[in-house]
Amino acid sequence: MDLFGIVLWVRKRRWIGYAIALIAPLVGIFARFVIGGVLAGFPFVTFFPPILLAAVFGGRVPGAISTVLCGLLADYFLIEPRGFRLPWPAGWAGMAAFFLVAATMIGFIDFAVLAGARLTKATELLRTLNGKLEERVADRTRELTKITAQLRDEIRIKEAAETQLRQMQRMQAIGQLTSGIAHDFNNMLSIVIGSLDIASRRLNQGRADIGGLIENAMSGAKRAATLTHQLLAFSRRQPLAPVVIDVNALVSNLSEMLRRTLGENIELECVLSGGLWRTSVDPGQLENAILNLVLNSRDAMPNGGKLTIETQNAYLDDTYAEAHPEVIAGQYVMIAITDIGTGMPPEIAAAAFEPFFTTKVEGQGTGLGL
Repeated sequence: MDLFGIVLWVRKRRWIGYAIALIAPLVGIFARFVIGGVLAGFPFVTFFPPILLAAVFGGRVPGAISTVLCGLLADYFLIEPRGFRLPWPAGWAGMAAFFLVAATMIGFIDFAVLAGARLTKATELLRTLNGKLEERVADRTRELTKITAQLRDEIRIKEAAETQLRQMQRMQAIGQLTSGIAHDFNNMLSIVIGSLDIASRRLNQGRADIGGLIENAMSGAKRAATLTHQLLAFSRRQPLAPVVIDVNALVSNLSEMLRRTLGENIELECVLSGGLWRTSVDPGQLENAILNLVLNSRDAMPNGGKLTIETQNAYLDDTYAEAHPEVIAGQYVMIAITDIGTGMPPEIAAAAFEPFFTTKVEGQGTGLGL
């Protein structure tokens, strides 16, 4: 406990303050007798410390009691003539000045102690509130930590469920892919087997008009070989054969076939950039990709519309390459295919580049065009 704490402790026990008010003046007069004539002519000087002591530890009333006692002792023992006979006017003026100074000192001391007590009380209250606030913050922190842990667990559970869902979707896509491949191969083999069967019958009959049947069988076999080529390229086991070509010329040559494929209710426009850079690419794979994109656009515009194929030079800088790790910064040729169709919902767009993903319904192809 510090000195101010001792003062407040004594003030709560008033009897100690009154005892100090009675004892301190006696100690003051005793000290004056011990000092002797050193302070002759200054009868009140030695009484200010007792008054100060009584005012500090007792307050205004003990301070006032101590002041009166000190004044009486000074009048009786220290002011000539001895006894309670103050000379006029010097004795009365000195006594009035003593009481005025003592009262002022008691007032300032009591105000300072009370202000300090209020400040101490406010500090204690602030310390208590701060402790409660820290407890509440700690409780809230524990709650938030618990909630955060629960959220992490929920996120892990959600991620696990999403992983399982994606795996199921991949398995479903693989099944759909297998069904489409089987459907396509069955159609091609039906042509080959049917044509060869009829050709065999005609040969047994001695007929030689089997050229068309053999051509049909060859066509079916070539279509099967093309599908196999697509599967190998899709699985990355078929090496590409890039050559330097003019993409504008390739798109121009495809345009007539694409117009026949799209039908009359879809308008095809080719916007070919002048000064287009020559490009190293596998022409067959590029034609196949363009064709399948166009067919997808056709399916997205069942009521007709407009489809635009655009070519343009493009430079991918280092900033773009850093944001897209699958590319290397450099000069490229862009082919943009734009339609006014229904578009893809977000869940389809998010899976558009996943292996084995297709929106083809079962039995309507493999979706291997891209």
